[in-house]
Amino acid sequence: VIDVYDVFSQCDLIASLIGHAGAITGLDWSKDSKHLQSSDDNGVIRYWDAPAGLQIMDGLDKNEGSDEGVIDVYDVFSQCDLIASLIGHAGAITGLDWSKDSKHLQSSDDNGVIRYWDAPAGLQIMDGLDK
Repeated sequence: VIDVYDVFSQCDLIASLIGHAGAITGLDWSKDSKHLQSSDDNGVIRYWDAPAGLQIMDGLDKNEGSDEGVIDVYDVFSQCDLIASLIGHAGAITGLDWSKDSKHLQSSDDNGVIRYWDAPAGLQIMDGLDK
């Protein structure tokens, strides 16, 4: 469960986001603070309309597809349109972080490699870096 609180009052619960079966391992807010991306230790990513307390996209496996280390980027509004498959990690994906403009993605894997992507174009824009 992810509890979302009003940061100004520091005590008003806005919503409880229920859907993950595993422990929460990552959170990333959209620029407008209305949408939240969460991931769990089972490798599932969920997309939320946080103020409404609604999941806006079904859970996706971070490594969806046959190859480990592939990040599939979906249009969260259509809930099913695959925008790009980001291929380059040799290990399982352990972290994701979106830029504030939602155009660039930073990813890390269990080998300690960090990659930077132009997500809508499906292109790696910087070679892998070791953490």
